[in-house]
Amino acid sequence: MSMAVKLISYHPDFVSDLHHLTAIEVKQAAKAERLLQENPFHPSLRLHALHGTLKGIWTISVNRRLRIFFQTKEAGYVCFLAIGPHEHLK
Repeated sequence: MSMAVKLISYHPDFVSDLHHLTAIEVKQAAKAERLLQENPFHPSLRLHALHGTLKGIWTISVNRRLRIFFQTKEAGYVCFLAIGPHEHLK
């Protein structure tokens, strides 16, 4: 993954998932997004790639329960796919 995140786009599924979150969770997600842009390797994000059938998808932590799932497109560009518990995409 590129060191710098220049632009984030949002898949319709991600936008839909946001509507199911509390106001506090939305604020936490916004903070995680800012951190990803400032420092993708910040320890609180716990950035890691998924494996197996989800190979090519990355995840960052929003809080103890929620993760943001995303794909990298080209250098510095990512697309947020979904937000939910770790098993959300399985």
